[in-house]
Amino acid sequence: MVLESQASHASTTDVGTSHGQSICNAGLQMYKLVSKKAVAKILQNHSSAEDTDFLIQESEQIQKLVREYIRYAQKKLHK
Repeated sequence: MVLESQASHASTTDVGTSHGQSICNAGLQMYKLVSKKAVAKILQNHSSAEDTDFLIQESEQIQKLVREYIRYAQKKLHK
């Protein structure tokens, strides 16, 4: 009887963990997509640049833009 309850608990825990991992993976994929979009937008504004070293200097602005994109997407989802 104890083994049955442990097995039942283990299977529910596994389901919860895999569901949690799916949510994390979805969030990570969304973050990557938004980051690419933000970097592409920054690159458009620096089309005359000879190299991409400016991205290091622009990292704060890129992170800010990513956060804005994520907030916008979250607002859109909750409507």
